[in-house]
Amino acid sequence: MTMSRYSDIQILDDDLALDGVQAKIIYDRDVILQDLRHALRESGLLIRLIGERLRGRRRLIEQEIIELVEDDSRIVPGSVTLSEETNGYLLAGRTYEFSDFQETISYD
Repeated sequence: MTMSRYSDIQILDDDLALDGVQAKIIYDRDVILQDLRHALRESGLLIRLIGERLRGRRRLIEQEIIELVEDDSRIVPGSVTLSEETNGYLLAGRTYEFSDFQETISYD
């Protein structure tokens, strides 16, 4: 059995995700992605991005988001991209230990 490096309780919609009656545990890459979602939320950058109408300023905020994600020591610097989609953004990059990731950041 392979040991996981990271583990955490999964949070969905600001509440514990349950696996029956117990909290659901997530591991490794999923923990990193959850940490990134929480860091982005706490940074306030997504609210600023949604509220900004000027394209140039939006690009600056997008760069701040990329820098925030790449500041995580588990993420390979220079690997992160942020692409605008219809209902949000696609955040993609690479972790050192758990390969590539893609995470949709929605406006909802």
